Amino acid sequence: MLWSPRARLVGLLIAAGVQNVAYTILIPFVPILQGQFHMTALAIGLAFAGFTATKAVAQPFGGWIVDRFDARLAGTAGLLLAAVATGGLAFAASGQHIVGLRLLWGLGEGLAIPAVYRLVSQLGDDAAQGATKAMGWFGSAAVLGMTAGPGLVAVFSSVLTFHRAFLLGSALTLVSAILLTFVTRSSARSVPSPEVPSAPKTVVLSLLLVGIGFLDLINNFIYAAIEPVLPLYAHNRLGVDQRSISALFFVGLLLFALASPVGGMMASRIPTLKLTAAALLIQLVALCLPAVVPNISALAIGFLALMTAQPLVYVALRSALTQLGNANQGATFGWFGLISDLGWVSGPLIMTGLLDTLNNVTFAVLAALAMLGAVLAWTIHGRLTQAIREKQPSLTPSFPSH
Repeated sequence: MLWSPRARLVGLLIAAGVQNVAYTILIPFVPILQGQFHMTALAIGLAFAGFTATKAVAQPFGGWIVDRFDARLAGTAGLLLAAVATGGLAFAASGQHIVGLRLLWGLGEGLAIPAVYRLVSQLGDDAAQGATKAMGWFGSAAVLGMTAGPGLVAVFSSVLTFHRAFLLGSALTLVSAILLTFVTRSSARSVPSPEVPSAPKTVVLSLLLVGIGFLDLINNFIYAAIEPVLPLYAHNRLGVDQRSISALFFVGLLLFALASPVGGMMASRIPTLKLTAAALLIQLVALCLPAVVPNISALAIGFLALMTAQPLVYVALRSALTQLGNANQGATFGWFGLISDLGWVSGPLIMTGLLDTLNNVTFAVLAALAMLGAVLAWTIHGRLTQAIREKQPSLTPSFPSH
């Protein structure tokens, strides 16, 4: 059966959404981890943070597989490993099993992510939609899948036990792997360009990669910190009930999904780092609202504005990497992912610790971080524009290879 490029792109986006249903399915079962598995708060934190850590560390290796062998191979293998780990959770007998399988799950996700980014970019170009717009649609598909995970558990709570939920998550991840295999084509191994960039250019390109990764780290740090900080602050300081907090997050994630394709269109018309700087300034203003006005209205308006700006940064930075047109795109996304994901690990750890002391000033700290990101994005914008114009063959020549 022959698939048109547009149909293959749609199939890959569906695969990304289906994969992310399982990604968030564990969240509603946190009380069971404490009750049935007798896990301490530290052990539960390790299960979540360890997943992110192994996902981050595995991404450069996943990127190397993409460049050295094949993106479809890396993506399928990573998703199959994630499916095995997710299914294993259904039969976990102890907290140690939970933590170990979460680490394995993160490893599979880390191997798959650079491949998925590379395939979305490739299929976006093949379908004449452009890699930038395809990244926007990918962001929407991923977030809709993440939103559906806890939703499924809530709607079918009477039948979706811990065991059944993770068997379902494993089956969905397996479907995602099969779909990815069928809708993508095998790519030949990249042949490096004979042109070798000079040492100064190599350093500049490597610094650009680190800078773009650090900008995404800031974006991830802010949202990852908000996930625990907002509910704790809203409930403990403002007296907001859990149902209202859940509804606010649901609307916020919906806004993220709707804004992602808009970000793709904007990033195809506006220089990517200018768009990043503007979106981070919006986040700055959004975070200043609850810092200055300590009530639920300011908190809700600020959060929804933040969730509208977050996907603009997400899409713009990934588009910046694809626009450079470098040959080793798998390695580029791999190292970028390693740097970026550190924000997911550090954000909650640092900011929840500050909340008890700083109260609503915690949001001002995050606002200052958004300001730092906006300044950095504007500062390196010119150098990125020059690098895109020069179309260097490799963005990652100074990093060690496996």
